[in-house]
Amino acid sequence: MPYRDLGLLLTFNDYWISRAILLCLALPAVVLATPSRGVTRNNTCSNCHTRPVTDRMRVTGEDLQLTLLLPVPPPTGTGRSRGGGPLPPPEPMLGPALKTFRVAPGNTVTLSIEVLNGSDRFAVQIKNFDNGAKKNSPDNMLFWIADNAWTRHQRGNQQPYFTKNAPGDNGIPNSVTPITYHFDLFVDVDTPLDVYELTFATVGRSQALNRWYQEETFYLEVYCPYEMPGDFNRDCRVDYADFALFTENWLVDCLKDNTHPGCVSEEEVP
Repeated sequence: MPYRDLGLLLTFNDYWISRAILLCLALPAVVLATPSRGVTRNNTCSNCHTRPVTDRMRVTGEDLQLTLLLPVPPPTGTGRSRGGGPLPPPEPMLGPALKTFRVAPGNTVTLSIEVLNGSDRFAVQIKNFDNGAKKNSPDNMLFWIADNAWTRHQRGNQQPYFTKNAPGDNGIPNSVTPITYHFDLFVDVDTPLDVYELTFATVGRSQALNRWYQEETFYLEVYCPYEMPGDFNRDCRVDYADFALFTENWLVDCLKDNTHPGCVSEEEVP
Protein backbone atom coordinates (compact mmCIF):
# COMPACT_ATOMS: atom_id res chain seq x y z
CA MET A 1 0.00 0.00 0.00
CA PRO A 2 1.45 3.45 -0.86
CA TYR A 3 2.58 5.54 2.10
CA ARG A 4 0.05 8.21 1.22
CA ASP A 5 -2.87 5.72 1.40
CA LEU A 6 -1.54 4.32 4.67
CA GLY A 7 -1.48 7.81 6.15
CA LEU A 8 -5.09 8.39 5.15
CA LEU A 9 -6.11 5.08 6.74
CA LEU A 10 -4.36 5.96 10.01
CA THR A 11 -5.99 9.38 10.03
CA PHE A 12 -9.43 7.78 9.44
CA ASN A 13 -8.96 5.25 12.28
CA ASP A 14 -7.63 7.90 14.68
CA TYR A 15 -10.75 9.97 14.03
CA TRP A 16 -13.17 7.18 15.01
CA ILE A 17 -11.03 6.10 17.97
CA SER A 18 -11.10 9.65 19.32
CA ARG A 19 -14.89 9.82 18.83
CA ALA A 20 -15.33 6.56 20.76
CA ILE A 21 -13.19 7.87 23.65
CA LEU A 22 -15.20 11.10 23.84
CA LEU A 23 -18.47 9.11 23.83
CA CYS A 24 -17.30 6.93 26.73
CA LEU A 25 -16.30 10.01 28.72
CA ALA A 26 -19.65 11.74 28.08
CA LEU A 27 -21.90 8.73 28.76
CA PRO A 28 -21.71 8.79 32.61
CA ALA A 29 -22.72 12.46 32.60
CA VAL A 30 -25.77 11.66 30.49
CA VAL A 31 -26.78 8.81 32.81
CA LEU A 32 -26.37 10.94 35.93
CA ALA A 33 -28.53 13.70 34.43
CA THR A 34 -31.49 11.37 33.90
CA PRO A 35 -34.48 12.42 36.10
CA SER A 36 -35.51 9.93 38.76
CA ARG A 37 -38.77 8.11 38.18
CA GLY A 38 -40.22 4.65 38.82
CA VAL A 39 -42.24 2.90 41.50
CA THR A 40 -41.99 2.86 45.26
CA ARG A 41 -40.87 -0.04 47.39
CA ASN A 42 -43.24 -2.91 48.01
CA ASN A 43 -44.18 -3.14 51.67
CA THR A 44 -46.03 -6.42 51.15
CA CYS A 45 -42.82 -8.43 50.78
CA SER A 46 -43.28 -12.17 51.15
CA ASN A 47 -40.30 -12.67 53.47
CA CYS A 48 -41.37 -10.27 56.21
CA HIS A 49 -44.65 -12.04 57.15
CA THR A 50 -46.84 -9.09 56.18
CA ARG A 51 -50.58 -9.55 56.65
CA PRO A 52 -52.83 -7.40 54.40
CA VAL A 53 -55.71 -5.79 56.31
CA THR A 54 -58.71 -3.63 55.42
CA ASP A 55 -59.86 -2.04 58.68
CA ARG A 56 -56.88 -0.03 59.96
CA MET A 57 -57.27 3.22 57.96
CA ARG A 58 -59.60 5.28 55.76
CA VAL A 59 -59.07 8.17 53.36
CA THR A 60 -61.18 11.17 54.33
CA GLY A 61 -61.83 12.65 50.84
CA GLU A 62 -65.25 13.33 49.34
CA ASP A 63 -67.23 10.54 47.69
CA LEU A 64 -67.40 11.78 44.09
CA GLN A 65 -68.26 10.10 40.82
CA LEU A 66 -65.43 10.69 38.36
CA THR A 67 -65.14 10.18 34.64
CA LEU A 68 -62.03 8.02 34.27
CA LEU A 69 -60.17 6.47 31.36
CA LEU A 70 -61.02 2.78 31.62
CA PRO A 71 -58.99 0.44 29.37
CA VAL A 72 -60.87 -1.81 26.97
CA PRO A 73 -60.22 -5.40 28.16
CA PRO A 74 -58.94 -7.77 25.44
CA PRO A 75 -61.48 -10.52 24.59
CA THR A 76 -59.01 -13.43 24.77
CA GLY A 77 -56.42 -12.27 27.27
CA THR A 78 -54.22 -10.79 24.55
CA GLY A 79 -53.32 -7.25 23.65
CA ARG A 80 -55.19 -7.29 20.33
CA SER A 81 -58.82 -6.96 19.24
CA ARG A 82 -61.03 -9.66 17.70
CA GLY A 83 -60.13 -8.43 14.22
CA GLY A 84 -56.43 -8.88 14.92
CA GLY A 85 -55.63 -5.16 15.08
CA PRO A 86 -54.53 -3.14 18.11
CA LEU A 87 -57.02 -2.45 20.87
CA PRO A 88 -58.91 0.85 20.71
CA PRO A 89 -57.80 3.63 23.06
CA PRO A 90 -59.46 3.81 26.49
CA GLU A 91 -62.77 5.61 26.70
CA PRO A 92 -63.85 7.94 29.51
CA MET A 93 -66.53 6.29 31.64
CA LEU A 94 -68.33 7.48 34.75
CA GLY A 95 -67.39 5.13 37.55
CA PRO A 96 -68.60 4.58 41.12
CA ALA A 97 -68.11 7.12 43.88
CA LEU A 98 -64.43 7.38 44.81
CA LYS A 99 -62.52 9.15 47.56
CA THR A 100 -61.53 12.44 45.95
CA PHE A 101 -59.85 15.72 46.86
CA ARG A 102 -60.34 18.76 44.59
CA VAL A 103 -57.89 21.59 43.94
CA ALA A 104 -57.39 24.40 41.43
CA PRO A 105 -53.93 24.83 39.83
CA GLY A 106 -51.65 27.11 41.82
CA ASN A 107 -53.23 26.12 45.15
CA THR A 108 -52.54 23.80 48.08
CA VAL A 109 -54.82 20.88 48.90
CA THR A 110 -54.82 19.07 52.25
CA LEU A 111 -54.90 15.30 51.78
CA SER A 112 -55.85 13.38 54.90
CA ILE A 113 -55.88 9.83 56.19
CA GLU A 114 -57.40 8.54 59.44
CA VAL A 115 -55.70 5.62 61.14
CA LEU A 116 -58.46 3.77 62.98
CA ASN A 117 -56.40 1.12 64.75
CA GLY A 118 -52.63 1.23 64.69
CA SER A 119 -52.16 -1.44 67.40
CA ASP A 120 -48.65 -1.23 68.89
CA ARG A 121 -46.55 0.39 66.14
CA PHE A 122 -47.46 1.89 62.77
CA ALA A 123 -46.39 4.39 60.13
CA VAL A 124 -48.23 6.11 57.28
CA GLN A 125 -47.11 6.61 53.70
CA ILE A 126 -48.22 8.53 50.59
CA LYS A 127 -46.96 7.71 47.09
CA ASN A 128 -47.54 7.51 43.31
CA PHE A 129 -47.31 11.24 42.57
CA ASP A 130 -45.68 10.71 39.17
CA ASN A 131 -48.20 8.38 37.53
CA GLY A 132 -50.12 9.58 34.46
CA ALA A 133 -53.58 11.12 34.73
CA LYS A 134 -56.77 9.05 34.66
CA LYS A 135 -59.35 11.19 32.83
CA ASN A 136 -58.28 13.25 29.81
CA SER A 137 -54.87 11.84 28.89
CA PRO A 138 -52.40 9.44 30.54
CA ASP A 139 -49.65 11.76 29.28
CA ASN A 140 -50.77 14.51 31.66
CA MET A 141 -48.58 14.69 34.75
CA LEU A 142 -49.08 16.24 38.17
CA PHE A 143 -46.64 19.08 38.99
CA TRP A 144 -46.37 19.23 42.76
CA ILE A 145 -44.45 20.30 45.86
CA ALA A 146 -44.71 17.97 48.86
CA ASP A 147 -45.37 18.71 52.51
CA ASN A 148 -41.93 19.26 54.09
CA ALA A 149 -43.25 18.00 57.45
CA TRP A 150 -43.19 14.48 56.00
CA THR A 151 -39.99 12.49 55.41
CA ARG A 152 -39.03 12.02 51.77
CA HIS A 153 -37.67 8.65 50.57
CA GLN A 154 -36.30 7.74 47.16
CA ARG A 155 -34.29 4.74 46.04
CA GLY A 156 -32.26 5.11 42.87
CA ASN A 157 -34.45 6.10 39.94
CA GLN A 158 -37.71 5.11 41.65
CA GLN A 159 -40.55 7.51 42.40
CA PRO A 160 -40.26 9.38 45.70
CA TYR A 161 -42.64 8.58 48.54
CA PHE A 162 -43.23 10.25 51.91
CA THR A 163 -43.74 8.88 55.42
CA LYS A 164 -44.91 10.13 58.79
CA ASN A 165 -44.54 8.53 62.20
CA ALA A 166 -41.84 6.18 60.89
CA PRO A 167 -38.38 6.25 62.51
CA GLY A 168 -36.56 3.39 60.83
CA ASP A 169 -38.95 0.60 59.85
CA ASN A 170 -40.62 0.11 63.22
CA GLY A 171 -42.95 3.08 63.64
CA ILE A 172 -43.51 4.87 66.94
CA PRO A 173 -44.48 2.58 69.82
CA ASN A 174 -47.75 3.03 71.69
CA SER A 175 -49.20 5.43 69.11
CA VAL A 176 -52.67 6.70 69.97
CA THR A 177 -55.49 5.88 67.56
CA PRO A 178 -57.77 6.92 65.99
CA ILE A 179 -55.64 9.74 64.63
CA THR A 180 -55.76 11.79 61.42
CA TYR A 181 -52.68 12.76 59.42
CA HIS A 182 -52.66 15.67 56.98
CA PHE A 183 -50.45 16.08 53.91
CA ASP A 184 -50.37 19.55 52.33
CA LEU A 185 -49.75 19.20 48.58
CA PHE A 186 -49.08 22.26 46.44
CA VAL A 187 -50.29 21.80 42.84
CA ASP A 188 -48.38 23.95 40.35
CA VAL A 189 -50.27 26.30 38.06
CA ASP A 190 -48.96 24.39 35.01
CA THR A 191 -50.62 21.12 36.06
CA PRO A 192 -53.11 19.99 33.37
CA LEU A 193 -56.74 19.86 34.44
CA ASP A 194 -57.30 16.14 34.97
CA VAL A 195 -57.82 13.43 37.58
CA TYR A 196 -54.75 11.87 39.23
CA GLU A 197 -54.57 8.68 41.29
CA LEU A 198 -52.46 8.58 44.47
CA THR A 199 -52.06 6.04 47.27
CA PHE A 200 -52.13 6.25 51.07
CA ALA A 201 -50.73 3.29 53.01
CA THR A 202 -50.42 2.24 56.63
CA VAL A 203 -47.89 -0.32 57.79
CA GLY A 204 -47.41 -1.54 61.33
CA ARG A 205 -46.64 -4.25 63.87
CA SER A 206 -48.96 -5.78 66.40
CA GLN A 207 -47.89 -6.70 69.92
CA ALA A 208 -47.13 -10.20 68.64
CA LEU A 209 -44.66 -8.60 66.15
CA ASN A 210 -46.78 -9.63 63.20
CA ARG A 211 -46.52 -7.11 60.38
CA TRP A 212 -49.69 -5.76 58.74
CA TYR A 213 -50.24 -3.52 55.74
CA GLN A 214 -53.14 -1.62 54.18
CA GLU A 215 -53.20 0.73 51.22
CA GLU A 216 -56.03 2.69 49.61
CA THR A 217 -56.02 4.57 46.32
CA PHE A 218 -57.68 7.97 46.16
CA TYR A 219 -58.04 10.68 43.53
CA LEU A 220 -57.00 14.28 43.10
CA GLU A 221 -59.19 16.29 40.73
CA VAL A 222 -57.42 19.36 39.36
CA TYR A 223 -60.26 21.56 38.08
CA CYS A 224 -61.05 25.07 36.84
CA PRO A 225 -62.76 27.11 39.59
CA TYR A 226 -64.11 29.76 37.17
CA GLU A 227 -67.14 29.87 34.87
CA MET A 228 -66.22 31.91 31.81
CA PRO A 229 -68.53 32.44 28.81
CA GLY A 230 -67.16 30.58 25.81
CA ASP A 231 -65.12 28.13 27.90
CA PHE A 232 -67.12 25.09 26.80
CA ASN A 233 -64.64 22.46 27.99
CA ARG A 234 -64.08 24.16 31.39
CA ASP A 235 -60.29 24.36 31.16
CA CYS A 236 -60.12 28.05 32.19
CA ARG A 237 -59.19 29.06 28.62
CA VAL A 238 -61.15 30.17 25.57
CA ASP A 239 -59.27 28.80 22.58
CA TYR A 240 -59.52 26.64 19.46
CA ALA A 241 -60.70 23.65 21.50
CA ASP A 242 -63.79 25.64 22.54
CA PHE A 243 -64.31 26.84 18.97
CA ALA A 244 -64.31 23.20 17.80
CA LEU A 245 -67.03 22.38 20.33
CA PHE A 246 -68.97 25.46 19.21
CA THR A 247 -68.90 24.43 15.55
CA GLU A 248 -70.26 20.96 16.37
CA ASN A 249 -73.65 22.50 17.09
CA TRP A 250 -73.53 25.38 14.60
CA LEU A 251 -77.00 26.04 13.07
CA VAL A 252 -78.59 23.18 15.00
CA ASP A 253 -82.25 23.98 15.76
CA CYS A 254 -83.59 21.63 18.46
CA LEU A 255 -87.13 23.03 18.08
CA LYS A 256 -87.24 21.76 14.49
CA ASP A 257 -85.21 18.57 14.98
CA ASN A 258 -84.49 17.33 18.49
CA THR A 259 -82.74 14.15 17.31
CA HIS A 260 -79.36 15.90 17.17
CA PRO A 261 -76.97 14.67 19.90
CA GLY A 262 -76.59 18.23 21.14
CA CYS A 263 -80.31 18.50 21.96
CA VAL A 264 -80.29 17.40 25.61
CA SER A 265 -83.45 18.12 27.57
CA GLU A 266 -83.40 19.48 31.11
CA GLU A 267 -84.71 16.15 32.42
CA GLU A 268 -81.65 14.37 31.00
CA VAL A 269 -79.12 16.70 32.63
CA PRO A 270 -77.79 15.04 35.83
